[in-house]
Amino acid sequence: MIRNIIFDFGNVIGRFDEAELTARFCPEESERTVFQQAVFHDWASLDAGKTDYEAYIARAMEQMPTHLHRQAQALFRDWCSSLPYVEGMPELIAQLKAAQIPLYLLSNAPVCFAEQLELLDVMRGFSGAVVSGPLQMVKPEPGIYEYLLARYHLPASECLFIDDRAENIEAALRCGLEGYLFDGDVARLRAFLIPRLGI
Repeated sequence: MIRNIIFDFGNVIGRFDEAELTARFCPEESERTVFQQAVFHDWASLDAGKTDYEAYIARAMEQMPTHLHRQAQALFRDWCSSLPYVEGMPELIAQLKAAQIPLYLLSNAPVCFAEQLELLDVMRGFSGAVVSGPLQMVKPEPGIYEYLLARYHLPASECLFIDDRAENIEAALRCGLEGYLFDGDVARLRAFLIPRLGI
C-alpha cells in the first residue's frame, strides 16, 4: 500500500526551462542564445555537486559579453525563487498535506537550491527532502534513492515516486519503489493518486 509520496521538483512541482529562465532575465531576444549557452554551460555539474557555485558563475561570465553580467548575476541569485509552479500542482500538494499524506522531495538540483528550499511555500509541510548537489549523487544513481529511504526510514514498497524522466522512474522501480511518469497533466495525476491513497 502506498503511504508516502516522493516528488521530483523540476517540471513536476516547478517548471525548470532554460529558455524560459533566459527570457525572464535577458530581455533582449537577440542576446538570449549566448546568454543561455553561458549560464547553462555545464549545469549538470552543479546538480552533481561537483562544481563550486561561485567558480561556475565566474566561468559563465567569461563566456558572455560584459554588458550581460548584471542580468546573469540576477539569474544566479534569484533563479531558485523564480521558477513558476506547474499549473495545479500546489493545489494537489495542499490536498495531500490536508489528508496528512507524508510528502518527500528527491530532486537533482544544485547546493544553492537545497539551501533555499525553505523559502518555497509549496515545500512547507514536507516530511523530508533530498537534493543531489549536497550529496554529490544524482538520479538515476541507485544510491540517492537508497539514501532517501534510509534517512527517513521509509519502506520502498510504501513509496510512490513521481518524476518527469523515464530513466529516473526506472531506477526507482529497481530500488523497489512504485513510480509515476509525470507528463504535465496534474488532473491525470490526481485521478491516479486519490483512489490509491484512499482520500
